[in-house]
Order: sequence, then C-alpha cells, then structure tokens
Amino acid sequence: MLFKPAIYHKYCKRCKFGASVGRPKAILYVLNVAAITKPYAVKHLTADQNGYAVDVAVITETHLKKKHPDHLFTIDGYMLF
Repeated sequence: MLFKPAIYHKYCKRCKFGASVGRPKAILYVLNVAAITKPYAVKHLTADQNGYAVDVAVITETHLKKKHPDHLFTIDGYMLF
C-alpha cells in the first residue's frame, strides 16, 4: 500500500470537503497490477497516480518474490507499506 501525505488548504483545487464532516476526502486508487517488474511499469503507475492526484494507493501484485527488493517499486512522494 502506498500513502501520500498531503497538506490541504482552502485554496486547493483537488480538495473536496464533505458537507457533514468538514474535512477533505482522500482519493483512493486500487489496482491489481500484472507484471509490475516489466520495464517502465512503475513509471506508468506513477503517471496514473500523479494524473489522478491519488492520496492512497492499494496496489497488489501476486508474482513478486523475495528477490524483488522494495526500492525497485517506490514512487516519489509516497510511503510504501
């Protein structure tokens, strides 16, 4: 799971304030990727997340092994869990 810490303010165009709660709604991105180890797959995923202004991304990949280190799949501005 990837989480992007964000700072919301009243002038942010991305922020959508809930009528009853009065705080911004997070944008959730859920995807079951196929072969994230392919060339440029992480770059494509990064472009999607930036394009949709994603706050929390839940990305699943069934075929990753222990030989695949986490640092190969990090995206700038997001924390990997």
